[in-house]
Amino acid sequence: SRQEVQDMLDRAQWRIRQIYENRPVLCRTLQDSFREALERCNDRYIDFNKVIDDELSMEIFFLAEYNTNRLTDGQWEVNAEEEALGPIPNDPASLPLHSEVVPEDLNREFPNIPQGPRAATVSPSSARTTPAVTAPFPKAKGKATKGRGKAAKGKDKAADVKGKEGYDKFGDAPSMLLPFPNGNITLAEICAFLPQSIKSWDLIDRLIWNGVVTVTLVTMINNMRTMPRGKVISSTIYRMMKGPMDQRAKTDPAYKNWTVGRHQNITKPSSYDENSVSVAGFRPPNSYRGSTTVPNIPFRDLANGVKQWPSGDDALDLTRCVRYCVDNSEEEWVYPDEFEDLLTHLDDFGPATVRPEHTDAESVNRNTKPTALNSAKETYKRKRDDRGRLIEKDQAIQSTDDQGTANEDVASDGEEDIETTANPKPKPNSKKRRREPTPSSDEDTSDEETPSPKRKRTAAKPRVKNSGRQPPSKKNP
Repeated sequence: SRQEVQDMLDRAQWRIRQIYENRPVLCRTLQDSFREALERCNDRYIDFNKVIDDELSMEIFFLAEYNTNRLTDGQWEVNAEEEALGPIPNDPASLPLHSEVVPEDLNREFPNIPQGPRAATVSPSSARTTPAVTAPFPKAKGKATKGRGKAAKGKDKAADVKGKEGYDKFGDAPSMLLPFPNGNITLAEICAFLPQSIKSWDLIDRLIWNGVVTVTLVTMINNMRTMPRGKVISSTIYRMMKGPMDQRAKTDPAYKNWTVGRHQNITKPSSYDENSVSVAGFRPPNSYRGSTTVPNIPFRDLANGVKQWPSGDDALDLTRCVRYCVDNSEEEWVYPDEFEDLLTHLDDFGPATVRPEHTDAESVNRNTKPTALNSAKETYKRKRDDRGRLIEKDQAIQSTDDQGTANEDVASDGEEDIETTANPKPKPNSKKRRREPTPSSDEDTSDEETPSPKRKRTAAKPRVKNSGRQPPSKKNP
């Protein structure tokens, strides 16, 4: 069931922290994988057996990669202290998720963890299954002008992908550590050319405050990129944002217990402009760690892995630059440092004018079905449990009904207290009655008149008119 799978993943995450605390990159890699699996479990139509199968495969894959490549692949960031620990032992206790699943499933068994190096080193970050395919862009009109000369060289095509499907889905995209240029970049250009920049704190602010929803990003990325490692899903995008926002919450309480819905209610800076598509001054992901940025890359390399180019109102300055460099591959222009210089070099000199049609809000309307937008808004209203999971709709309704019943009980109790205070000795099962108007001086209140409803006793003397009645008094013993 959903609950059982999520509990297994939760316990496995906890075990990872205990086992691999001294191997920080491996620990973080495994936790990120399990966290994405937890988000996948929120999908109503997910196959939970497939989730477990995928994560069991990823667990042994990461451990094998670490053991064979930790000393030669800089991504694992193994220092002298960690190197002294040696490889992960070939022991069932080294497999936290397998340790949760195998005892519950007689058809599964613990796999062996490779211990030795291998001839060819392939790191998880560079592992890809197929060559990236670059969609051809129509040749630019007009004569090509002379370029700026030589610049940093990059790969014209993405490398072959090896490894497990579903891992490193943006392996053919530019690094998330590339700095942002001083210029304008549309939502479509981000999805097509720079999808990993979605992890930036400042870009997350812009996207969410401008009404961009997860389903929009999923649709645009899958339509615009080849995605050789498999299409992204909503939980992929959510996890890309969740990790950075959790780090941000450590220094900014406004982002504590982050969700997209909560982010929408965070107070915006007074200078915030929802019509701006500028990324000037945006911090790259991981800037909170003080990480250094990566070197510039050739502009033409931004086209790697792109199958559908931004067009019409979705295309702006970055599309113009990449198109020019693909059409004039003999010229060397690098991103992001030469972004502004390249714009002034193009035939239609300088940055293009940003129109309302270029804004994020308009892009969302063009690229998202209305039903999907409404569904996303309803999802953001749903509550999450203490582990960040979406609560099932029926459960949420029941919870609301229970709370409403409790509130009604409290209100009812309060009314009874008021009644008791006003009438120290109420009659059993007595009900409140509407107070009748006080008789006026010209009304007949004789004994022959039809009796009026009984009134609550009060300390005030009733007004009577020659009826022979006596004011209420204590009963004689």
